[in-house]
Amino acid sequence: MPPSPTQVYVGTGSSVKRPHRQFKADDVQERSQFKFQNLEAEQVTELQSEIAALKRELLELKQEKADLEILLEATAEHSDSVEAELHNTAIAALKQSEEMFRTIAEATPVPVLISRVGDGTVLYANMAASTTFGIPSEDFLNHSTLEFYHDPSDRQRLLDALECDGCVESFELQCKRADGSLFWVAASLRRLGFPLGLEADIADFIAHTQINLNPGDGIVLYTDGITEARNLQKDCYALERLCETVQRYWHLSAKEVQHAVIQDVQQFIGEQDVNDDLTLLVLKQK
Repeated sequence: MPPSPTQVYVGTGSSVKRPHRQFKADDVQERSQFKFQNLEAEQVTELQSEIAALKRELLELKQEKADLEILLEATAEHSDSVEAELHNTAIAALKQSEEMFRTIAEATPVPVLISRVGDGTVLYANMAASTTFGIPSEDFLNHSTLEFYHDPSDRQRLLDALECDGCVESFELQCKRADGSLFWVAASLRRLGFPLGLEADIADFIAHTQINLNPGDGIVLYTDGITEARNLQKDCYALERLCETVQRYWHLSAKEVQHAVIQDVQQFIGEQDVNDDLTLLVLKQK
């Protein structure tokens, strides 16, 4: 069987050459393999560059994290330091305030008591209170203000007045000492701790009298917050102006007189701060 044309070998002597078509196929294969190897090398180089860049970025992130941890630690330490400093400052201010209060209270010649509203437990008593009630100062905290009222209902009336008006001024009542003896006092109460100021004996400067009022007569009771009210020029409203204002509006009803006087006081004060209570009671006999 004659050989196929693609299988014919051409040569001279002992040398034999492969067909030209086979040579070209091998050459293309080798070139393709070479190009593939070159392409693979470029990709490897590019990947290596990317890996190196990622490593650098990772190192930078680690450094930033370390810096942030140091910053956060320093901030936390600073915050703890500031908090501790503020706490110490508040404690020092509280101690100073307590010392100042005790100094003033102990120097006050009238009894000063601080007690709980619920059960009347005494929380503080100055030396004047100890002397007035005949109870040693070291034993006062074992007592309750309930023990000091001759008429127990007076305490509830005091608390009712405090709830209604926010404060109580010169409330007259009888108290009793540790030995059972009675004495009159003028009690004043305030919210926020309920300090109780007592005048040991008010019998020498109080009196009771009876007055008959004819139609058109009246009574005006006031606190010194009205007569001592000051304007921006530091002038007092004074008793004279109070009397003039009452006389000017006396033809009106008691409520209208009261309103007119308070309005006149407020107009006199102007923008000046009010540092005392303005209390006025007007009674008229019909």
